Amino acid sequence: LQKRIPGFEEAYLLQTAPQIGVRETRRILGEYLLTAEDVLGARKFQDGIALGSYPIDVHSPTGEGTLIKHLPPGEFYSIPYRCLVPQEIEGLLVAGRPISATH
Repeated sequence: LQKRIPGFEEAYLLQTAPQIGVRETRRILGEYLLTAEDVLGARKFQDGIALGSYPIDVHSPTGEGTLIKHLPPGEFYSIPYRCLVPQEIEGLLVAGRPISATH
């Protein structure tokens, strides 16, 4: 990046995770818990704030393989706003990997 992308001349790597490729992390418990059934059923929510079509992929912690469950062809699901709103915490929204979801 430093050599090829303008603006990154002074960029440097400060820190990485202890293990590259860690996929699971802590998640909040929000006003709604998005489930695998919601995703695979291509559920659309009235308060949806994002759309997704990526399959559910579960990587074996022992490295024995990956289980992939796809949505029906051409389908997508929505992520409800309520998944970003933690229970019992005022004035905070959470986005990205730690939203309120089972997967």
